[in-house]
Amino acid sequence: MNILLEDESASIELGRLLSDALRSADEEKFEIHLEGNLGAGKTTIARSLINGLGWQGKVKSPTYTIYEEYQVKDFLCKHIDLYRIDNQEDVDMLDLETVSEKKLLILIEWPENLPNKRKFDLKISIVHKNESRLVKLSGIASKIIKTVESKYA
Repeated sequence: MNILLEDESASIELGRLLSDALRSADEEKFEIHLEGNLGAGKTTIARSLINGLGWQGKVKSPTYTIYEEYQVKDFLCKHIDLYRIDNQEDVDMLDLETVSEKKLLILIEWPENLPNKRKFDLKISIVHKNESRLVKLSGIASKIIKTVESKYA
């Protein structure tokens, strides 16, 4: 599925739509990979998704910290930026296999830098198209993709 996002507010809306779909999903663990060049809008979508799940504070970009964690009512959100990661030991320190009493959401920016590839439920690939962004959704999360598809069809 391809979506054309005209501006930042459209990216924010996509993140909110994804958060609505995730809240109604049955999965206890959900992993989203966000791919795209610098400035493509990966963090904007992730930030909007985390806010949409109920986080009231600021959602910081994990560009320099590599990892940020947010505990909201029903979710433990792990927001990860692998732009500077190039070895498995650094990835292992992020404890991506953690067990949580809440639903676990893992958001990985720059997943192509993972030394050992991981399975994802949803991949969001973003490319610049003039001032807009072309977003492609793929993965095994057919219910989530259909929810988004119904909005943009």
